[in-house]
Amino acid sequence: QKQYTDGPGKAVEWAHITNAHILPGAAIVTALAEAASAWREKKKYEVKTDITVGTPRPESLSEDDEGKDDEDIKNLKALQARRKASIVSITTVSQSYEPANSPRAPIPECEEDVIFSKLEEAPLDRGLLLLAQMSSAGNLLDDAYAKACVEIARKNKDFVMGFIAQETQNTAPDDQFITMTPGCQLPSGDEQSAGGDGLGQQYNTPQKLIGEKNVDIIIVGRGIIGASDPVAEAERYRRKGWEAYTARISA
Repeated sequence: QKQYTDGPGKAVEWAHITNAHILPGAAIVTALAEAASAWREKKKYEVKTDITVGTPRPESLSEDDEGKDDEDIKNLKALQARRKASIVSITTVSQSYEPANSPRAPIPECEEDVIFSKLEEAPLDRGLLLLAQMSSAGNLLDDAYAKACVEIARKNKDFVMGFIAQETQNTAPDDQFITMTPGCQLPSGDEQSAGGDGLGQQYNTPQKLIGEKNVDIIIVGRGIIGASDPVAEAERYRRKGWEAYTARISA
């Protein structure tokens, strides 16, 4: 929880989706869920500070003159003329919690504010992806581990949104988890074979991952950043991934 909500990173403040493995046990999921819930509730409110300062007004010096006879008033004014008027300043500081969406005085806009205003406000909800499977050869995440991930996810559907895995983990009728898959790469020629990187990373094509393994999102790293034209290569992955998806849902 401390790594998630405190420290230099404070991932809960900026990361809408976080990933974790369950090697420490199911408690890691419930702990992160509780931390996210507590942060979200606190985020809905902000502290409003009001500071008021009061000083005597000039007219207040004569407010008490009423009801006194002329002689008393003359004596009082003579006394006031021989001394400096004291100034009493009273400062009051009050703090209160109020909803964060309460109206505020408009802030002058700059050019960036105009651009960002076109974007929807980011939601406060936070989600968790469980690392269920890996694409590297010889990894230690076996079938029993993946099954345990699914069981924990089903008990925490309000926080666990899906998995990082090599195939869909939706096996029950009401499972609606998202599967994100790394290790996707298109070969320069034959798309039916992708191979690996020589370091144990086994690559799969978009057609295999989306069309056959029923994953939802492909994660591409070296395939794009290592290309001579990353923009064109990213478009090729997008197109191949979309083609695989439309073929799957129309089958």
